[in-house]
Amino acid sequence: MPSGSRDWGFGTTYDPRKAIGEAVALGCCFLGTEWRAVLAIVAVAFIALRMRDWFIHPAKATVSEAATDTLVMAVAIIFSQLYFVAVQSPFAVNKPQELSHGVGWGMLWIFTGRLWFHLQTPHNDVQQEPEMRVFRAAARINIMFGLAVCFIVGSGLQAVPGSGLRDRILALALVIPASIIRRLLTDRCFLPDPVLLSIKDPVAVEMESCAASLPRLIPGKRPYSMRTVLLFVLIFLGSVFSTTGIALWRLWTGQGAEVNWMHLVTNLIALALLAPVWWMVMEFNTRTAQMVQQSIDHRKEQQRSVP
Repeated sequence: MPSGSRDWGFGTTYDPRKAIGEAVALGCCFLGTEWRAVLAIVAVAFIALRMRDWFIHPAKATVSEAATDTLVMAVAIIFSQLYFVAVQSPFAVNKPQELSHGVGWGMLWIFTGRLWFHLQTPHNDVQQEPEMRVFRAAARINIMFGLAVCFIVGSGLQAVPGSGLRDRILALALVIPASIIRRLLTDRCFLPDPVLLSIKDPVAVEMESCAASLPRLIPGKRPYSMRTVLLFVLIFLGSVFSTTGIALWRLWTGQGAEVNWMHLVTNLIALALLAPVWWMVMEFNTRTAQMVQQSIDHRKEQQRSVP
């Protein structure tokens, strides 16, 4: 049942940007079709989708909801075109291939667009949760720490040049911290798991995804974090011992002039300072993930208590 006419405007179920985007997307899907037929199709789809907006407001941002919206739109377009064909109206498409092609593409675009827009509404926007401010702080700290380690390790390779095997191994190993940074930066930009969205609260789904993206030393619901952190530790220790060992070996064999000792020493000092910071970052990640999980559990309890 519709829940009323509150929360109109930008960032809501009735966002005019969504309506304009849907109209433009449908028009593009029917490129090459006679313009009066396109006008009729866009008008019918626009009315059908606005009626769905009124019925579902506030949007739940579930896969089933977006799929139902898309099916209602497709049925409205097809039956209206069948009517126009029956009465030989100029608003009918000339070829059935044009209708099937446009409806097929339109369903894909409308489904994806509506699901994404509804996930951004205040009712479903995870960024409105107070715990997400702590998560954003934790994500920025992890990104800053990961970049600092990558730069210092890369600088150590330049301070002790000439070991091709070590350089290739560490260059490949830097993919691990890069993957952590990538996940922290991009996971929020993509749609959550559609299977979870079909059966769970979208805010809880996104919060769980955010908590899982924080690397930490203790295993959580997903084993991603612990394995990645252990690999990161191996990279950290491997870069320190390999670079220092090669430098000392060259000093022993009389090739110490090839090593930039000032650069190497300052890098080792920086890595030594980063080691205790790393433990604090891991602890902060663990506490942040626990706080987010507590918020998720509380949200689920509230939903169970609602009749």
